[in-house]
Amino acid sequence: MKLNKECIRNLLLAIESEPFGNSITKHDFKNNDFLKDHSFEEVVYTIQKLIEAKYINAEILYAGDEIHNFFISSLTWDGHQFLDNIRDDGVWKKSKDIANKFSSISVSMLSNIASNVISQMIKQQLGY
Repeated sequence: MKLNKECIRNLLLAIESEPFGNSITKHDFKNNDFLKDHSFEEVVYTIQKLIEAKYINAEILYAGDEIHNFFISSLTWDGHQFLDNIRDDGVWKKSKDIANKFSSISVSMLSNIASNVISQMIKQQLGY
C-alpha cells in the first residue's frame, strides 16, 4: 500500500485536535472531520507507519487477522515537530508542489522541505 501524505497530515491534525487524555479509536475515525476522506485501511496503514516513525503514541489490537480496534493517544515530540512544519496550508501546498517533482520523497525529507519553505517565507518577511 502506498503511504498517502494527505492522510499523514490529516491524521496528525486529528490527533492534535483531541483534548488531552482522549484517544482516537476505530469507532471514532469515521466521525472525525480530518479523516472522513480516507478509507479505514488507509488510516490504519498510516497509523502503523507513524508508530514506526515514532510520530504517534498508539496501539493496534488484532483479533485473528482482523483489526479489532486502535487507540491513538497522542503525538510524540517528533510528531509535533513534523506537524508544526506542515500545519500551515500555504506551506503544505508549496511543500507538496516541490515534493511532487520527484518520484519518491520520504516523510523526513518532506519535513525538511517544509522547514525550508518556512525559512524562505521568513526571509521574505524580513526582507532578506
